[in-house]
Amino acid sequence: MDAFLVNKRIDLVDFDGLKLFMLEDDNLYRVAVPENRKHQDLGSYQQSLRTQGTPPSPVTPANVSQVTSARYGPFVVMHHLWERGTDFVVLDIGSHIGDFGLKVGNFIRTCGRNTKVITFDPSEAGALVPYSIELNQLEGIIKHEMLAVSDHGGLVLFRYRPGHAEAAEIAGTNQGAVTLGLIWLKRFRQLPLWRRIKACFSLGFAALRRAVWSGKVADSYATIVHSVDILDYLEHAQFDTNVFAKIDIEGHDPQVINRLLNLLPQRKIFVIFEFTPIRFADHQAASQYLARLAKDFYIFDLFYCPNPTRCQQIAPDRLSSFVTEVSERPQGYTDVFLLDKRAPDCEELLKRLGSLVPEPDMLVL
Repeated sequence: MDAFLVNKRIDLVDFDGLKLFMLEDDNLYRVAVPENRKHQDLGSYQQSLRTQGTPPSPVTPANVSQVTSARYGPFVVMHHLWERGTDFVVLDIGSHIGDFGLKVGNFIRTCGRNTKVITFDPSEAGALVPYSIELNQLEGIIKHEMLAVSDHGGLVLFRYRPGHAEAAEIAGTNQGAVTLGLIWLKRFRQLPLWRRIKACFSLGFAALRRAVWSGKVADSYATIVHSVDILDYLEHAQFDTNVFAKIDIEGHDPQVINRLLNLLPQRKIFVIFEFTPIRFADHQAASQYLARLAKDFYIFDLFYCPNPTRCQQIAPDRLSSFVTEVSERPQGYTDVFLLDKRAPDCEELLKRLGSLVPEPDMLVL
């Protein structure tokens, strides 16, 4: 057993018919998983797999053209690409417990495709993913790597805080930490007075909640893990196809995106990533970053904040107001989808995505 999982309380949770392992003493398990999804019976699920087979994806080849929910936008895009002869490898970078990667893997299996999924996460949550892959019989489609992903390979210090596996990240240098702190302070001073007061109350409430749950504010720790440059990984694994990546690595997302952009001359790239304006030097820097991406991609707001409720295209002339809007959301972030403008029949796909209806989903982590 992985050392991360020793003396841990582990539960089996239902995710759209799939069952995934989660740590019970974890923030997302407590706040994001409804009680009726928890405490699934492991023995009964394995018996049902033997007698009834694996559960189908909620999106299938038969119903994908009728799907109306925005939460299935990525599946709509993938099916559109397959139908037009455009294959890809799926990268779930910062996979946490693997909910995105396994849902996609199940969709691939249901559609009878040969697309491969690689999940990356060296945290304690990531240590659960291989067991969830095996349990759901997705070994032929999904491979998990206990690797951090960055713009370079080698050894890195990986920081985690017990009870907050979703916030595990590559530990920055002292200089990097100071720089980030100064950026946050600068952005804080730029906020209107009412926003600063609200932020102070929010931070105080978050600290109090952590103290109530754990009896004290949890310490953070660092372990040593291997990091890989994503381009080196793709070359070594001989993935020379297009790329569909989901990236959630606590502010390091632009580093990996920049590496993937090097593939644009030869391949089509599709990316879902966490966009947090306050991590940029200022509002203008955040807007300029999206503007650079808008040259090659159509940009969509997936609003995973705290759950996906939309799949809304953001026009280039609205990027600045979009940054303001995201900054004012309760958690101050969203998930952004980058749709390669060279996707086949792209106008048709844009129209299809625009028809999807907002719908909350409290089980996207």
